[in-house]
Amino acid sequence: MFASFEAMHDETCPSVAHVLDRIDGGLARVRFPGGRVPAAQLRAVADAASRFGNGTIEITNRANLQLRGVRPEAGADLAAALMAAGASHGREGDLRRNVVSGPLAGLDPTEIADTRPLVAAIVARLAGDPSLDALSPKAGVVVDGGGRWHLGGRRDDVVVTALTAERFAIRAGAGLPAGGVTVAAGRVPGAVHQALLATVGTRDGGGRRLADAPLPPGSHEAVTVGPLGTGPAWVGGMPPLGRMSAATAEAVARIAERWGDGEVRLTPWRGVVLGGAGLDGSGGAREVAGELGRAGLLVDPSDPLTALVACAGSHGCTSGLTDAPADALAVAFARRAEGAPPLQIHVSGCPKRCAQQAPAAVTLAATAAGAYEVWRAGTLVGSGVAPGDAVAMAAGGAQR
Repeated sequence: MFASFEAMHDETCPSVAHVLDRIDGGLARVRFPGGRVPAAQLRAVADAASRFGNGTIEITNRANLQLRGVRPEAGADLAAALMAAGASHGREGDLRRNVVSGPLAGLDPTEIADTRPLVAAIVARLAGDPSLDALSPKAGVVVDGGGRWHLGGRRDDVVVTALTAERFAIRAGAGLPAGGVTVAAGRVPGAVHQALLATVGTRDGGGRRLADAPLPPGSHEAVTVGPLGTGPAWVGGMPPLGRMSAATAEAVARIAERWGDGEVRLTPWRGVVLGGAGLDGSGGAREVAGELGRAGLLVDPSDPLTALVACAGSHGCTSGLTDAPADALAVAFARRAEGAPPLQIHVSGCPKRCAQQAPAAVTLAATAAGAYEVWRAGTLVGSGVAPGDAVAMAAGGAQR
């Protein structure tokens, strides 16, 4: 059994200092505000995954990293290594770093606001208040600057949405008026702080699912596939199902240092973005996309695998009833063979649907060993479906 440095009040959310038992070993989560990871810190995570775990690293839908297969005796050494590298604040300090923002901040010409300074100000404000050590590990903040890869429709305890470059709408599950507030950029950190303080002592973060932000102006649909391929001063890739080896993470860090600005941006769609003045759609950008592809990342946004989400399933989680990753890959390969476009498909090994709470175009949710419910756009279209039949239904868009 793993032991944390200090017992935390929620056993369902891992951290660096609180490694959770899973079927494949310990699970540790490394939180990066805004998903921004210096290449040196990604290299430290890759090294820790190899030394203390089974070498598997996952990108989460909050743009954080998870290490799987951590050995029972290695928890303290893992935490010490990542804290020494600056990748973790340890103990409850990491809980104040649950801030998600768009991965193309400052790179997307269609964005409403560059949220990087605002994210830094929010994190600095939260870091200075030790009373937030009692936050639920589930508590978090979304900061949406709009643009092509906006975060409109995402929910959390606090959702900050850019209205203009200097005005932001803030909605929260607690601590603010029910309809939210609209404030200048300089007042956002204080309002976020106030809202999070109101959730202290609550197990679920104070009703975070109530914080349903308005869509940014001009945005009408949730984004289901993150930035991939090349764009203005950026290159994006995605490890299949958001899972990569330590060697792949090391390769991404090396590419970021050689070609980009030395930083890796994790995306809420479980991918990575490299930015830099030299990545302007020229031959350099194409070379970087090729290097990411050779490292094992998906760079073609038309690949059906880029829109699939799956949990660890029965081989990685005690709640898993089916081999969710294998079934998800089978769906992707079937859609590839048919030349089908990406479709948001979520394969969950149990009814909890941890990997993605929002409804997908097609959802397979296991309800018994070897049996799925099949949902299409939130409507149940099959129950007690064997994995092979469920895969066929998902591959066809859930049509029988």
